[in-house]
Amino acid sequence: MKKILALALTLVVAASTANAAPIWSVKPVGQAPNDVYSIFIDGDNLNGTFDTIFFQAKATTGTFVNANSGAAAGVPRPAGEAFTYPNRMITADPLDFPGGLALTQVGLVNTAQELSYTAGKLGGTVSTGAEQNGDLFLGNVNTSAGGGGTFQIQLITGGNVVYDTGVLAFPVPEPATFALAGLGLVGLVAASRRKA
Repeated sequence: MKKILALALTLVVAASTANAAPIWSVKPVGQAPNDVYSIFIDGDNLNGTFDTIFFQAKATTGTFVNANSGAAAGVPRPAGEAFTYPNRMITADPLDFPGGLALTQVGLVNTAQELSYTAGKLGGTVSTGAEQNGDLFLGNVNTSAGGGGTFQIQLITGGNVVYDTGVLAFPVPEPATFALAGLGLVGLVAASRRKA
């Protein structure tokens, strides 16, 4: 039994560290975790080798709510509410805003149906290594009740795509899965104690 448990633990650790490609993540946030998502990319082993990031999120059912990020003159967003917006620090000058990446952003779309942009560093490369946990925040998407969507992230160098997530659906968080796995582990330990 101890050998099986040790083998299972080894396989889990090996599987979690074997990924050497960029890692994307979509993190549910806010009061309604199925409705608000923050999208991140960790460049991992491609850090410093790509010069452009393409990000796109599209509503497939429903719409994106509060698509006005306050960036439009004279239209502030509601205080304390979740909203759909791109990471403004991507284009911020680090001399004015510590943590700014000073990337050039083109093609920004921030509507009820789509959030997308392309951002790059003219004459340089991009790295996510300096970000918290290596995760570069790309944008926040607030879907309408029962809404859903897709997203795509591409890392590009010299006009060539070096990494592409493909078009993926927003994940549905399943906390029950973790609870079942925990109960299974407790049962495994209890069964091994009974045999001993």
